[in-house]
Amino acid sequence: LPIHLKTWIWALGGTPAVLFTVQVVTGVLLTFYYVPQPMHAYESVHQITFAVRFGWLVRGLHQAASQLMIVAILLHMVRVVVTRGYRRPREVTWVIGVALFLLTLGLAFTGYALVYDQLSYWATTVGTNMIGELPVVGAPMLYMLRGGADVNPQTLTRFYNFHIGVIPTLFVVLV
Repeated sequence: LPIHLKTWIWALGGTPAVLFTVQVVTGVLLTFYYVPQPMHAYESVHQITFAVRFGWLVRGLHQAASQLMIVAILLHMVRVVVTRGYRRPREVTWVIGVALFLLTLGLAFTGYALVYDQLSYWATTVGTNMIGELPVVGAPMLYMLRGGADVNPQTLTRFYNFHIGVIPTLFVVLV
């Protein structure tokens, strides 16, 4: 980079990559104790937080990295818009970046649902209802995400599979 571009604002694109790495490492550690079954999901999260040695730290890092990643991506996108970095010849890079941002939101949404308490249950209900309002594709997507007409035990399993398998794979492919 030229000398006038060597400031922290130009490093915002690498920050989400570092945070994604933190999430992958902490996410793998969390999978050793998390039980993706409706009867045990909340208890396993409680056990991770309060009984597993440094579980609170691993879960906290995973959660904080998720929130910081969304903020870092938004700041990076603002910087790209302000400096007009989305224009030719980088329009494909911009489209891929927007897709990565949407995948990041998908990871945050599916991860939030995995706690499977009342708050995450109703947040999942409201969030998937919004998806169901999309014209033409909304109803089939809603049924596919939930595994039925309402949020049910299959919804947790599907969100877990999306959270640890489908979305991260798409994320890595796009990167």
